[in-house]
Amino acid sequence: MKNIKEQMVFMEYPEPFIRLQKSEKSVNMPYLHFHEGHEIYIMIEGAVNYILPDDTYELNSGTFILINPFTIHKKVTKTDVYTTFLINFNSNILKKYFTDEALKKILNPFSTLPYGKLSEQAIQKILKLASRLEKTKDKVMIAMSIAEILHLLDKSEPLRSTHPDAEETLDKSVYEYVANNLDKRITLDTLASELYISKQALTSQFQKNYGTSPIYFVNRVKMNFAHSMLLYPEFSIERISKYCGFNSLSYFSKVFKDVFGQTPSEYRRSALNNE
Repeated sequence: MKNIKEQMVFMEYPEPFIRLQKSEKSVNMPYLHFHEGHEIYIMIEGAVNYILPDDTYELNSGTFILINPFTIHKKVTKTDVYTTFLINFNSNILKKYFTDEALKKILNPFSTLPYGKLSEQAIQKILKLASRLEKTKDKVMIAMSIAEILHLLDKSEPLRSTHPDAEETLDKSVYEYVANNLDKRITLDTLASELYISKQALTSQFQKNYGTSPIYFVNRVKMNFAHSMLLYPEFSIERISKYCGFNSLSYFSKVFKDVFGQTPSEYRRSALNNE
């Protein structure tokens, strides 16, 4: 997770994306990616690793993981074939049919039980729901089914991350902080305080180990997000700038050009013209 040069992709799901893959060939996600909506990923048979900013999660038969909006992640397969059930959805689809209080309870597993193991009975219920969802575009049925699935997941057995004692490298710590505080202005003082390290030591270690400054690293993480979002015309450059923690649009453009050699406007034009 520490290689920020790896391309990140922003994925948007204005409508629910639902897919049941039965005994299909395993496919790795080539890029780190993130999306605006929630993700439910249930492993029926087979095994994959889900890499998130905080840790790696191993999914085997009968386990699941829940991904919150804007969480960077990547899937790495461990078996040649698998059977999985995936739902990507924006919470707006649920807001149409549930009260705010009910919605809070429905989405509760995303904060309290994001990684767990299902009973065989729960798996069979979910497979029936999955078969029904594959055949319908009825938004009421989709919303009710998502709520029912999350209710089943909420009753499952909690699991711990696969590598809780994995080494926490300095760049990974900075990466995680920036990814979780993307819309904030992050200074050297901020980083030093958050990581409990002196500014001098932080600067020295970054220069020695990565050949760059901590703030250049921070800006590179932010610009990777911006780079992905610029592919979507519905996001104005000003909105992207603010989303990445820049109050000055001109300074955002300068930093983007320093990293990618083009201004955001130039990159967007060239990218969209080549589609």
